[in-house]
Amino acid sequence: MGWFCVICCVVLLAFYLFGSNLSEASKKGERSLEGPALLPQSIAGLTPQFLAGGACVDVDGESRYQQELEEIASGRTDETHRYSTTATLVCVPRVGKMSGGVAVFVEGRRVGDLPLGVVREFRELLNAMQAKGEVATCKATILGGKLMESGWRTSFGVQLDLVHPDRVPTESAIIAKAKREIEDRKSPEGRRSALRDSLRLLWTDESRQLLLAEASRIEVERTIEGASLLRTKAGRKRRLEDALAALKADEVPDELQQEQVKWLEDALRELDAPAEGKMTS
Repeated sequence: MGWFCVICCVVLLAFYLFGSNLSEASKKGERSLEGPALLPQSIAGLTPQFLAGGACVDVDGESRYQQELEEIASGRTDETHRYSTTATLVCVPRVGKMSGGVAVFVEGRRVGDLPLGVVREFRELLNAMQAKGEVATCKATILGGKLMESGWRTSFGVQLDLVHPDRVPTESAIIAKAKREIEDRKSPEGRRSALRDSLRLLWTDESRQLLLAEASRIEVERTIEGASLLRTKAGRKRRLEDALAALKADEVPDELQQEQVKWLEDALRELDAPAEGKMTS
């Protein structure tokens, strides 16, 4: 019985010491990885390079930066409690055996870190960029902060619109996918929504204009099809004339939608042709 008590005491003591050391190491690691609270001057002087979006990345550790997020977004979140801004990504140096992280700064203040699942690939990218005098930035959205009737405010969170350059699809692939999504939408509002989402993923004006022209073509085809189903000639004519006026007033260059303009003008002429035929007979 005596030996049993001694063994139990030794085991409990070992667990206590091991747990204390592990907890202390964890705290030291957490402190060492936190890094600067403000964007370092050495980083602020680098040339910003905007990274492509296309995927939603939730920032980790934002619970430690609620005060900073509240001060950044205070009074600037709309009824949906979203504040759009730009984030800067900075490597946190490796400390001892612990791998480094990637800190996320908004308006010069630390608001969290990239999640562990994407840290390694982005650290390699950010280190290479910094060696060239560049610093990575991306779109960011601060969410939350809604003041409830009870006076309690919901927590803030941060989402990044971010894709590693090696994983960014080509613009031609984005346009091809966007065309399919726009064609699948049943209503004009749905097609406009799909168009907006896809335009956000393109980074050259030429590709945006091409996608706008494709969306215009799809919309004209749907307009002509829909007009043919209307009962009255006046209704069909009004639908086509409105579409033609909208086409000539939109932001797409005229040379990119000459064919669509011709479709609408031909449809209007065909609509008037029977009436002209009766008058001449």
